[in-house]
Amino acid sequence: MEALDSEVETLYEDITYMVHHWIGERENEDENNISRNQLLIYVQQVFNKSADEHLAVVNKVKNRTPPSYTLFVEVIEARNLAAKDANGFSDPYCILGIIQGSANRELTPSAWDAADKKKRHSDAKPLAENKCSFSKSVCMTKIKAKTLNPVWNESFNLDVTDIKDGVFHLDIWDYDEDLTVVDAVKTLNEVHTIKGVHRYLKQVVKSVKSHSAKEEDDSAADDFLGCVDISLKELSMTGRKEWFHLQKQPSFSNVSGDCHLSLHISAKEESSTGASASSDSNVPPKQRYPIKIQLVLMTGLLRHELKVMREAQDWSGELSTGATRILALNSVQRGLTSSQQAVARWIVYSTELCSRGVHYEMLQPCLEEMQRTWKRLDAQSPEAQLLCASFTAYIDDVLSKLRQIPALPAESEDATAKLQAMLCVLAHLYKTEAFQQLCAYHGDLEALVTTAIQEGTESWYRSLAQPDKDAQESASQHAAAAVAVRDGRERLARLSAIVEAVNTELGLKKRPYQELFLRSVNVDYFNIVYCLLERLVADTAQRVAEDMSQLLKGAEDGQSDCEVGEMLFVVYVHLKELHGLHQHVTDRATETLALFGFHKWFQPAINKWFVVIQQKIHDRIRRAVIIDPLEAMDSLVPHSTSAVDTATCLSQLEKFWHNLAWPEPLEAFVLATKLTQDICDASVAYATLIHQKLERCSAASAGGESKVSSQLCAVVGDLDFVREKLLLFPEQLGWEEFGVAIGDHGKQVQTALYGQLHGAQDDLACQASDILTCVPTRMLLDLKQRVASLVNAPDSIQPPEALSPLIEYLEASLFTFNQRLSKERCIRIMQTVWTALLDIFTDAVRSRQSHCVSFDVRFHYSLLALRETFHADGEGLLPAVLESDAFQVLEKKLRLKTLSTVELIEEFYLERIKEQELCHQSGLGELRVRCWHAESRLHVEVLNATGLPAMDSNGLSDPFVTLDLCPYHHFPLAKSARTQTQNNTLNPIFDETFEFSVSEEQCRSRSACVLMTVVDFDLFTANDYIGQMVLRLNDVACVETRAAPPALPQRSLPLIDKSLHADIDILEILEERSVERDVQELLKKWK
Repeated sequence: MEALDSEVETLYEDITYMVHHWIGERENEDENNISRNQLLIYVQQVFNKSADEHLAVVNKVKNRTPPSYTLFVEVIEARNLAAKDANGFSDPYCILGIIQGSANRELTPSAWDAADKKKRHSDAKPLAENKCSFSKSVCMTKIKAKTLNPVWNESFNLDVTDIKDGVFHLDIWDYDEDLTVVDAVKTLNEVHTIKGVHRYLKQVVKSVKSHSAKEEDDSAADDFLGCVDISLKELSMTGRKEWFHLQKQPSFSNVSGDCHLSLHISAKEESSTGASASSDSNVPPKQRYPIKIQLVLMTGLLRHELKVMREAQDWSGELSTGATRILALNSVQRGLTSSQQAVARWIVYSTELCSRGVHYEMLQPCLEEMQRTWKRLDAQSPEAQLLCASFTAYIDDVLSKLRQIPALPAESEDATAKLQAMLCVLAHLYKTEAFQQLCAYHGDLEALVTTAIQEGTESWYRSLAQPDKDAQESASQHAAAAVAVRDGRERLARLSAIVEAVNTELGLKKRPYQELFLRSVNVDYFNIVYCLLERLVADTAQRVAEDMSQLLKGAEDGQSDCEVGEMLFVVYVHLKELHGLHQHVTDRATETLALFGFHKWFQPAINKWFVVIQQKIHDRIRRAVIIDPLEAMDSLVPHSTSAVDTATCLSQLEKFWHNLAWPEPLEAFVLATKLTQDICDASVAYATLIHQKLERCSAASAGGESKVSSQLCAVVGDLDFVREKLLLFPEQLGWEEFGVAIGDHGKQVQTALYGQLHGAQDDLACQASDILTCVPTRMLLDLKQRVASLVNAPDSIQPPEALSPLIEYLEASLFTFNQRLSKERCIRIMQTVWTALLDIFTDAVRSRQSHCVSFDVRFHYSLLALRETFHADGEGLLPAVLESDAFQVLEKKLRLKTLSTVELIEEFYLERIKEQELCHQSGLGELRVRCWHAESRLHVEVLNATGLPAMDSNGLSDPFVTLDLCPYHHFPLAKSARTQTQNNTLNPIFDETFEFSVSEEQCRSRSACVLMTVVDFDLFTANDYIGQMVLRLNDVACVETRAAPPALPQRSLPLIDKSLHADIDILEILEERSVERDVQELLKKWK
């Protein structure tokens, strides 16, 4: 509220006058420690006066007429009064007045006692309704029927003649029919002079007391409910508002409760142009209305407070003690009601704070206070017009700021808090009684806020899209393809920036503003903003997207076209993100949105997008392989940098798929197939490139086998890493959900996609296998050299020492693989090396012509030691892998070669016994025998044979059986025996018994046996061999007599072909020792 200089000067003088005549018990210093002098200095500062100017005004007010005083009393309510009537209630009313000077000393503390028992009449009612009498010294409130907690809210002005000794007095009575006290008050108020009032008051009190003494048992008299006495010197101009406890009197004992009163003293200058001379026509217009003076004063005080604080943001909203005291004094002296003070505070605060854009939350208490104290106003009054104008100004300010929301930083907590406070105040304002009375013509709050948001949002968008509109007009004027591409890039860049800005605006402000607007003004902020921006963006984007898609469809592959394709895809992603926000929109069908089906605008450009991203992926993979040093990144990461780069490139394809998110299921299947093929092609291309680089590096390597092994491990780790990445794609690309979306053909779709992926995985696995297969080849020469050293080692060197170089080489070579490769890969390499090593050992043993025991022992030890090395205490190859057929053959051969001739012959017959026991059917027939040992003689009974093969042309045979005790070194004295020939039969019956002089100890040898050979007799040619049977002697029964015991069981054993079942290895070894007689005898029977 702006004021003229003359008005300000007059106000300054009036305020100084009020402070100078500040009265009350605390006039020198109040509870907030501010004295009269401090308050005068504060007034000087507020009005920005120099010391001389201030002194002149102080002297001037001292010479003005001293003021007269008036006590303003507001009887608000009472509580917990005593019940005087039979119904448990009372009908309370108050009598109040000021006892001046000596009258206070002559009267008892209770000025009036209820004693008159006469019936009261209705002519007291107008007096009871009298709220305020400026010319009377005693007043009465309304009567509140049947209550113990009456609420009056009545105001009275009482003239004060003796400010030092005067006492404010209030009685509360229970109304009865007899008007003893009421009549007394009525009569008292007919006396017009203060002196007469005092004198008459004393007479009324005495009369009432006397009447009460005579008829103290009459129940019709008014009942006393309590009183309050307050010395005027305890009051000040700032007033006193509190609950006062009701006092008892000797004549009335039943008193209880409290009374809520508001009292303050006003000083009025009788003859000046100051505050009380409002009837003077020369007084400036603004001073004719006290509320306008209050507005001017509060505005100055508030500006001074903000100036002192320097930074309005740091202001707490509370006025200083000096400002509060000045406002209180002015309000009292101008006679402003609580409602008027609240109105003034709202007008000033809303005007000043809104102009600075700060502390909107401080307006909420202003509204609450105005609502609490509101008194209905005449709409044409200046006060109503000022208030209405402030309401309108605040609404306009809020709507103006709502139009600026797109420019506000959403991440700013201060901005959000300010907006919330602003909207809460606006919503509260619309609910206040004052606004509804004075500003009913304003539109609906929700509609106003919605319109403001729409206007601000559209204005913000137009400022973004204006350059693009100009570009479209410019592009339409150019026809050349190159110009179209260049302009297309510019249009796409601007469109991308526009859509991205819109997405940012919606994304950042959706969460904080949505709830804020709903809670404050019941407006769905996101719905309003999204629907508007979505429509505006669709209008802008459709033409650009369709033009650029057609341009790409017909363009040749080139760098410019690739750039346009990338930019167009970015626009597509931004639009998809914008369209995806529709899930937060309520009460709006998706089909009605402007961006519904927007993906069709880009359909012509899809193939170009795939070509662009495929080219970029392959280029990045090629560059990654070129700069890859083929070294593991660290000890915990077994792959090299190119594998990470390739995985990142594949992730880009995954990201591209998620960004594409094509909504048409059948079309999406075709795209998914193409994308999967691109992923597989990129993976296989990487495998080929990295393998080729490994081969080049291996051929040119100057770092030795260790570096080559390290590079090989890194490449295998690369392939494994990429293959593992491929395993994640079905889940990452959402193939499961994709199959569900397809419907009945979902399984077929998934099968097709998985088939593509598995093909790529197999290719990578084959590449890794090929690389691992090269390991033994790389090591082969070194292995042969070290095995040759083992072969040629002197006999003087012990086997462990001779084998040491080969063990050290293997450990050094396999260490890198063990450290860098997975256990599965390492096991596989060890297996291939073990196989190669067995082949080398086998060749070395086979190439050894001469028999040398030391060589055989050394090689047999080495083979077993290598088996333990490759087993590695269970961490290496499994025994089943180590003890392969090749190993078993080689180990057996070496073991046999280390045996002596006797041991070897015994081993041979043990093998034959084992073969006999394992054979159950041979096709050569069976031989039935019985065998027992008695009296140092071995008895063999040849019973018969069955199922012999036909050896003669007549389909029969002429079989006989030869018997030999083996091995020969166990039975040196035993001679061969033979049965009779049985002619022309396949089932001969021999029934012959043979005796051999053999001790029981000889029979108990593990290798002792009887060799029975069945032969076909020929007269003119050599006899034909039919089969053999080996009978172990170790388990032959021992009996007491030579005759065969009747219970001795017969044994029927199949005949075996010696050429098929004889141990070739042992025979070969024995042939090397054919000079020995025992060997010759054995070879004679078995060769």
